[in-house]
Amino acid sequence: MRTHRARIICSATILALMLTTLPALAWGPGPGGGPGRGPGGDHEARQARREARMEKMEILLDLTPEQKEQLQTFRSSHRAQAATFHKDMQALRQEIGDEIQKPELDMAKISGLQTRLKDLQARQADHRMEGILNVRKTLTPAQFTKFMVLARDGRRGLGPMGQLAGQPGQ
Repeated sequence: MRTHRARIICSATILALMLTTLPALAWGPGPGGGPGRGPGGDHEARQARREARMEKMEILLDLTPEQKEQLQTFRSSHRAQAATFHKDMQALRQEIGDEIQKPELDMAKISGLQTRLKDLQARQADHRMEGILNVRKTLTPAQFTKFMVLARDGRRGLGPMGQLAGQPGQ
């Protein structure tokens, strides 16, 4: 009975680990390198693409100099915190994976690590919402509506920041 339960918990943990890494694998290098580690996916290239997207966004949203400064200041600190979340979650996933590979499972330790990982994921979600709310506070209602359309289109693969519906490419 006890080994059956341990197998179920171990299987569920492995499945959870696999599911948490799928989005990262799906967002790997694509055409032109993408944000992964493939050709063109290095840090400098990602930084250049990010800056180009931000410049395009500033133009499309018609930001004031004050808005640009506020967003850039917030974006720097926000991105640093996001990188910390990513690094911490990666370390926890590695630690969980290492524990699962051991001949003797320490379910209390695995469960504790999993709890810490879920806590970090919840804090990361809160951090993302904080970022969206900060952008909303900085932009006018019309700019924010346009921002959300541009961001949504960018996530759908229509190119960096996509295009507004009905607008020709720039």
